[in-house]
Amino acid sequence: MARGQQAVAAERGVPAPCPLAPLYPLDAGVFGHDLVGHPLLSLAALADAAARMNPAHVELRAANRGAGGDFAMAADAAARAPGTICAIADSGCWAMLRFAEQLPDYRALMEQALAPFAALVEARTGPMRDCRAFIFISSAAMVTPFHCDPEYNILFQIMGDKDFRTFPPAEPWLTAADEERLHATGDNLLPWDDAYAQQGCNHRLAPGDALFVPFKAPHVVTVAQGPSISLSLTWKSDWSLAQDAAHRCNRALRQLGLNPRPIPPWPRRAAGKALAARVLHRAGLTP
Repeated sequence: MARGQQAVAAERGVPAPCPLAPLYPLDAGVFGHDLVGHPLLSLAALADAAARMNPAHVELRAANRGAGGDFAMAADAAARAPGTICAIADSGCWAMLRFAEQLPDYRALMEQALAPFAALVEARTGPMRDCRAFIFISSAAMVTPFHCDPEYNILFQIMGDKDFRTFPPAEPWLTAADEERLHATGDNLLPWDDAYAQQGCNHRLAPGDALFVPFKAPHVVTVAQGPSISLSLTWKSDWSLAQDAAHRCNRALRQLGLNPRPIPPWPRRAAGKALAARVLHRAGLTP
């Protein structure tokens, strides 16, 4: 639903349809939001947040290595971040505030922004669990390499434009080996093929756009010609946590020389393998 329609519905006292309903949990798609201009999401506020956060959760990119590169993080990020964020238009850099919800004001913002989606999520995949807030502050033309994440994500574009290209969580973009490595080790970078630049679905995001990114959907992101601020709110669910455990189980079985069956897609649940993963973990055979 567009932002204007949401406002009209609110004025009339009519519950607005959840904009995530046509998408969740399988399809990437864009809808509107009203966080543009929020005082916690200005450059000055984000520089202050960087100074208040756990230094281990403040990251800067040391280089722009393209879709097939790595994340190339700088070693002195926490000390440099506040100044870099304030000068993001000219710094040629990318900053991330990881787990911004550790700050009470940003936790409140996260909870308020996710609240309209909680009932829908719970009905389809179980309650929202392990909710996290990530804030990305980027100079023009910065590229986030091709990767996937083991959670659901709504990215709220706050300032500037970016191209966010998503792909289905399936071969050739995401193989079974990629999934098992992701769930076992956390390594989420994926091999890039230049042909992918013409595949998937590109979402050109402007301020006021929110993009839902499904669980493990591969993606690559390019900031347009100007600085960008994005707020990314993520969560896991009972279904995704069962998937996580089942992939760890399959990896362990494969290492034992077995050939396990593939993990079933939503809405089926891999309950048996999730249970087996817990048994294997207790036996010291999985992380």
